[in-house]
Amino acid sequence: MPKAPSKWTVVAAFVVAVALHMGPVAWVETQQAKPTLEAGAPVVIRSMEKVFETDGTRPAEATRAAAD
Repeated sequence: MPKAPSKWTVVAAFVVAVALHMGPVAWVETQQAKPTLEAGAPVVIRSMEKVFETDGTRPAEATRAAAD
């Protein structure tokens, strides 16, 4: 008949099992907690600013000047 595992072997196996379970659970929880982008949220693309230049002013400056 095989010898029963010692108490410390059982404790170590339990700790390893809990740690191996916590990793994937934490990863899934962080993936679900990420905020999603709304369809109407403005996105600033700085590299495209030169495309929209008309008279040497940037679009934001032109909008502010038109509003004044």
